Amino acid sequence: MVDFANDFEVTVPYPNKSDFVSYYLYSRGTVLNKPVNKEEFIKWVNKKFNCHCNSTYQATVMCEQSGIVVEVVRDDEAYKSAMKAYDNGQNKAHNKFIAHLNEEFEVDINNDPVIKMLFDDTWEYGHSDGLYSVYLHFKDQMNLLDSILANLKKSDYCIKNTANS
Repeated sequence: MVDFANDFEVTVPYPNKSDFVSYYLYSRGTVLNKPVNKEEFIKWVNKKFNCHCNSTYQATVMCEQSGIVVEVVRDDEAYKSAMKAYDNGQNKAHNKFIAHLNEEFEVDINNDPVIKMLFDDTWEYGHSDGLYSVYLHFKDQMNLLDSILANLKKSDYCIKNTANS
């Protein structure tokens, strides 16, 4: 059985912009610390001033009130690279999911415009509830399509409908 929560999981963590920020502290032109991340910055301020800051904003205000300049530097290139890796992981998981649907339902989502349209509708309708929801909606769509095609193959169905037109 397919485990929709894990089999098509994006294995690359979503990058948080704050993970790519470094804090430099200066007093009267002297560097007070090596570059630190958000957690280390707050910890340094709490220890230095014997306070209980919970955010970088509070820590920055505490520093500025004491004459310490806080320089915040974001490594945009590293962040962009991490986002690209995440996007690639997400695309890989999505393609694996589509390949599973193609195999199970014996269709070709990417090359059959009708099936692609049905998949797009089920994706739009269900992806916010997870891949299992998309799977269930797609399965319902495929069952409906199979029923329609089976009825169209029945000659009496075609004759009855032709007579009514």
